[in-house]
Amino acid sequence: MTDQGEIQQVDWTTGTLAQAAGISQTSYIRRLCLNGTLQARKLGRDWIIAYEEGRRWLDQRAAKSKSQDAA
Repeated sequence: MTDQGEIQQVDWTTGTLAQAAGISQTSYIRRLCLNGTLQARKLGRDWIIAYEEGRRWLDQRAAKSKSQDAA
C-alpha cells in the first residue's frame, strides 16, 4: 500500500519508454534491449524495462543531447 501523495513508479514497456523519449519507433528501444544497452526482461513478445533503468537511460539521453547542443 502506498502513502497518499506518493507516486507509484511503474515499469516501462518499449512503447511507453519510446513515447517518453520522443521516439516514434519502438524498434529502437527493442534493439537497445536486445544488445544489452537497456537491462530488460522479455515477457511474451514484449520487453519490460525497470522504472529505474528507463529513467537512467532517459536522463543519460537528455545529458548527451545537452552536451551536443552546447558544442
